[in-house]
Amino acid sequence: MLLWSLLALAPVAAIACIVWAYRRKFSEKEAASRERLAVLLGETRTAPPASASAAPAGGATGVPTAAPGPAWTVRERFLSQPETLLYYLLKSGLPEHEIFAHVSLAALVGVAERPSGFDRGEQLRRLAQHELAFVVCDKNMRVVAAVELNRAASASALDLKAECLKAAGVRLLRVDPAALPGREAIRALVRGAG
Repeated sequence: MLLWSLLALAPVAAIACIVWAYRRKFSEKEAASRERLAVLLGETRTAPPASASAAPAGGATGVPTAAPGPAWTVRERFLSQPETLLYYLLKSGLPEHEIFAHVSLAALVGVAERPSGFDRGEQLRRLAQHELAFVVCDKNMRVVAAVELNRAASASALDLKAECLKAAGVRLLRVDPAALPGREAIRALVRGAG
């Protein structure tokens, strides 16, 4: 009779063991998940500072320190003051156009089909390193003109931009930030580029 009672309780004990093991593993996974989330959000927990006498030789405490958070901050302004003035000038002078700021040269021009493999990738990376101040598009998003502020830029960068845009059939307009044209003048420059 005792043997039958023990055999009847064996499945109950096995189920209780399985449930306990499942709950323990689930709680461990939850704790690891919360820790990963805290690390991703930069909310790592730091251990309380150990006293100097308790620190082992060599300065290592054995306690992992929190990794520094990302070194990214938002810029004070998206556009510099001269760029902002030119942007508003373009918007008011060309209301039937779309104006885009800080456009990669690679977004405007493509690489010819001839180069392949590494050479093509290298040319695309070279284009992606250069940026245009503004791109003017019509309502169908066809590029009408590219606008650059005259700045202290390297001659090779300006030559590359001009060469690529000319080959692609896009006119490059250079504007002096110290002497911005009026709305009608900017409209005439862009319409002349169409």
